[in-house]
Amino acid sequence: CYAMTVHYYRLRDYALQHPECSAIMRIID
Repeated sequence: CYAMTVHYYRLRDYALQHPECSAIMRIID
């Protein structure tokens, strides 16, 4: 699951720049 972990952090950085993605991140987290 290491690749998914890296992908998770990339999505988190993306969400920081796109507030509308925060809801998606909460579902993943």
